[in-house]
Amino acid sequence: MTQTAPQPGSKAAPGWYPDPATPGTLRYWSGDKWLDWRAPMQQPPRHTPARVTAPIPWILPVLAAVVAVTLLSIWFGMAPDTAYEEMRSGIESTDDQNNAMTDGAPQQAVVNGWTANEYLHLLSVQQQESDDRRDVMLLIGLLGAAAGMGLYGATTRRSADTR
Repeated sequence: MTQTAPQPGSKAAPGWYPDPATPGTLRYWSGDKWLDWRAPMQQPPRHTPARVTAPIPWILPVLAAVVAVTLLSIWFGMAPDTAYEEMRSGIESTDDQNNAMTDGAPQQAVVNGWTANEYLHLLSVQQQESDDRRDVMLLIGLLGAAAGMGLYGATTRRSADTR
């Protein structure tokens, strides 16, 4: 496409040219005459959008490693101090001693009830003690995922801009 409109009788190549009758529009020249085909002339953009810079390529793996180390340190660092295994083995040894003394006796049902009560007490102690690890780990995981999605979104916007 040239910038000047062909004049009737000229041998300009067929194509779209600025319409001499209507500024700001294009009109199709058939090679011999003007046709009634018109299209708006595209204006260049007034400003170019700012480029989004991609994050450093290693930032996502580093973020994942930091989140993983943080989660592991929370899991092991915030572990409850109570030794439930010792409490459980104490209940079992007491139960074994009581069963040995009351083997076959009518008191066996009572002894089994004591053991059940001790296990229920252990469960209630475990429930009452606060184990905040899951809540903190969920929060850290969500924050890490949000940061990762934000960085990934910046990367994909950058690659879409360069196409």
